[in-house]
Amino acid sequence: MPESQPQPIERTATELYAATPLSPEVILDRTLSSVDTTIVTEKQRARAKAMAQHLATFLEPRYLNPRIRAVMSRLPKEVIEGDTGETTVHITARVTERIRRAVHFFALPSPTWPHSPLVRMAESFDLLTVPEDPHDRDRLNTAIERYMNDIIVLAFEQQWQDPPQFVSHDWGHSLRIADLAKQFATALSGEEAPERRFAASPLVMKMCERYQITAQEVEFILDHTHMCHDCGYPHLKGRNKSLHAMDSAELALSDNFVDALSTMIQSPNAKLDVLRQDMYEAIFYHGADVPQDRFQVRIETDRGTFLATNARVADAIAGLIAPGFTPTTKPRTIRRVDIAGAQRAEDISATEEMIRRAVPDAEVQRLVGSPFFIGRKFDLVTKGDELGGVEYIHADAGERPLLTLLRVADNMDLTSDRLGRVRHHPAYYEVIRRIGRNGKDHTLYAQLERAYNKRSADIDSIRRRIREALGTAITDTELEALTTAKEARDWLCMRVVNEILAQEKYANIPSAKDVDPADHDTITRERIIETCYEMRSDVLEHQGGCLAISKIELVRNGDAYNFILHFNRRIFDTLRKIEFQEPGYDARLERVSYNLNVAEYQRWRLEQALISNTVRSAHGAIINIGLIMIYSDNGERILPLRDEDTED
Repeated sequence: MPESQPQPIERTATELYAATPLSPEVILDRTLSSVDTTIVTEKQRARAKAMAQHLATFLEPRYLNPRIRAVMSRLPKEVIEGDTGETTVHITARVTERIRRAVHFFALPSPTWPHSPLVRMAESFDLLTVPEDPHDRDRLNTAIERYMNDIIVLAFEQQWQDPPQFVSHDWGHSLRIADLAKQFATALSGEEAPERRFAASPLVMKMCERYQITAQEVEFILDHTHMCHDCGYPHLKGRNKSLHAMDSAELALSDNFVDALSTMIQSPNAKLDVLRQDMYEAIFYHGADVPQDRFQVRIETDRGTFLATNARVADAIAGLIAPGFTPTTKPRTIRRVDIAGAQRAEDISATEEMIRRAVPDAEVQRLVGSPFFIGRKFDLVTKGDELGGVEYIHADAGERPLLTLLRVADNMDLTSDRLGRVRHHPAYYEVIRRIGRNGKDHTLYAQLERAYNKRSADIDSIRRRIREALGTAITDTELEALTTAKEARDWLCMRVVNEILAQEKYANIPSAKDVDPADHDTITRERIIETCYEMRSDVLEHQGGCLAISKIELVRNGDAYNFILHFNRRIFDTLRKIEFQEPGYDARLERVSYNLNVAEYQRWRLEQALISNTVRSAHGAIINIGLIMIYSDNGERILPLRDEDTED
């Protein structure tokens, strides 16, 4: 029998790797070539090289092939079937280039750091205390090696699989907020001497006391918690983004990481169980900072508390305890279930019966006087099922210092630097203006998005909507080819993108096949298309809101502090005209609508994050933090358009 020939994916990946391999030495050389090597110690160099060795393996065909297949499974069918003029070979080359681009991210300096992300990660280990005993020192080095092996995998997967439909949640974002957290904590310090300011921060002192560890160990814990807070994004599998925090907590506090951290924290009286629980909850609840939805049931597990509605509580419980729900496949145990008591007696009884059938051994309580629980919906099993919710948690630094700091730092990364180069391209900006709020195609796109997310419309009604919106701009043949809401949404997105890229002013944007594979800087047509794929109808407020902000700084004013947001005047004045409403709940748990505009959306999100936290001084007094908006060109004060709450 003739030998079977390798499939195009395998063959192309192998050829690409053979043509331009990236060895650990090459990665490390690029890591150190454009930095002042005198500031990089031998230990940092050795640890950066160890992580570079792992990065190099991700470019080998045995790792590339399954990743390429995973990407192809998510692409629109017109791409897979070649209607765009591409072939499997072209797609394979593009995915390979995307992975190589991710590897380059770790090896190259950026404006954020004076050296590469690899060296920035290696620096964290300098915060650990090295034991005098040789045996203990060997244990520490072994733990660091295991930790590096695991952290670089999380980092790489998060970097190359950064979901294009959101503002960037890549590893660069995670590293930035690790630095922002320390900057924020340090700014709260009353100590003037630079070398003592971080340790004198009330947040840091609280953590030293709570966990019985040193200030340097607190700094290392901040690095780990903040770096890993978004590592669950690659595991969403199409489900809504609220779930990423739960997956991130599972991955960041996996058994391997907990074992390594237990060895790396050397303080003899360290309260490791309290520390582990606080780290888990900080990541788990970092996105639970805006009350958006009502639920009647609260489910307490051994790892996090979830919410569900009466009607779907049995399905929610089944999903929560299934091993496949978590990326670590470690099942959860349900400890207690609370039912909001201010409901009809028959509803409570029916809900309690469903719960007892689903988990006979769990404690079930009726909370008298509690009308409902507030949180954010998320998909448990499949896209759009909305079976679960995560409870809204107010974070008080006196009890939850890690969660308080993570929330504030996460929402500080809201400037245009977060968007990346493709999202700054004028062609991409035209796309989000067409699909986003008030855009020409927004209404139809939002309808198709809702139909896809909720599985709420049959294909005939979807086709009618498209015909009503587009008229003769779509042919009968094109319309009949659309068989699902997802296909219809993807088709509309690609139609908008192709119309914009077809303009004469964008004729010079090159195709990926005409660009050297080693060129990771040139923005190609394919990179713009990939970034637009899976675009959300609320893209403009999320990404346009960042685009309008050029800088954020924290300024002390007596005993209070203010975040100063610097806005690009031209972009701000344009996007401020686009107004919309955001539903939610106020502090009294009353349903409200927030009157917002695109330019100030990220300002509002930071404000909501601050409202969900209480920051305290070393003596326990509340520290007030305000927000001030100014134009970046002349410092002129901008008065916010108040998001007056109106009851529904």
